[in-house]
Amino acid sequence: MPSRNKRINRDFQIEGRRSVLEALKNPLRIEKLLISDSEKIGSQIEKILKTAKKLDINVDFVTKNQLDKSSHTKKHQGVIATTTSPGYYTEKKLWDDLEENNQRIVVVLDGIQDPHNIGAISRTALAMGVFALVLPKRNSAGISPGSLRSSAGAIEHLKIVRVSNINSSLSKFKELGFWVIGLDHNSNNEINSVKVNFPSVIVVGSEGKGISELVLKNCDTTAKIPIKGPVDSLNASVAAGIAFYELLKNYQ
Repeated sequence: MPSRNKRINRDFQIEGRRSVLEALKNPLRIEKLLISDSEKIGSQIEKILKTAKKLDINVDFVTKNQLDKSSHTKKHQGVIATTTSPGYYTEKKLWDDLEENNQRIVVVLDGIQDPHNIGAISRTALAMGVFALVLPKRNSAGISPGSLRSSAGAIEHLKIVRVSNINSSLSKFKELGFWVIGLDHNSNNEINSVKVNFPSVIVVGSEGKGISELVLKNCDTTAKIPIKGPVDSLNASVAAGIAFYELLKNYQ
């Protein structure tokens, strides 16, 4: 039975059927469910109700107007989960894990500002078997209502680590035997020609500026996504998704 002795942070409530279903896989954070009393009980709501009953999670049926007032996004789809704040994975624990077993893939995000990109990248990273997502503490989005929603619950299952200095972290990764690959549209290497071995770090740059100059110098190699059409660049989460697939589909 989930513990109730936790502080509720309503800034981190989870909205939407799919996101709530994902969150129910980690039920210790969920305090209560709010479900619209005017919503038709479709298959997803029915599954949410059955899971909540099994886990002894309180369910309040409220009007759609009450849900709209509680919602941050107005895209609640008839269900909101009130939760405790999600936590970050500690940097110390990350290094301890990697010293014990460094045969991993880690993603470092260099200054991603849009929380929706953080969420979308998190979901793709989880699907591709990435071990952890590393973010700088400054000048970066992090875990937020927007990133939680856009990840459709994936952030609940991925290790998210905040670090003080990306370059210091990359040096530590290298000490542990990691090969660092940076996504850079100016690279001479097309991404489908780069071979990935365990362990590796994939660095994704910010939406506008890409990877910063200092971080780029700390990469062992770089790769670009070839663009054929009349566009200059791709959205950060789209580029990350393509890169993860291309780099990891044939890892050795």
